[in-house]
Amino acid sequence: MKKPTLEQAVKALEHNENFQVIVEFVEQQKEASLSELYRANTDQVQQISGELIASDRILKVFKSVMQ
Repeated sequence: MKKPTLEQAVKALEHNENFQVIVEFVEQQKEASLSELYRANTDQVQQISGELIASDRILKVFKSVMQ
């Protein structure tokens, strides 16, 4: 059996209640990182920015497939 692509896997799970919990968690983590960024010192900005970028990339894939 051929392994599905990420997009295919997201599409197959998009109506699953458990998957919705995951999407909401990633959204919450992104918001938390944004809040941290405003309070971050110079040394923390790069790490938090990386977290934001990762969360944003994941959410973009989820939402582009789930439309």
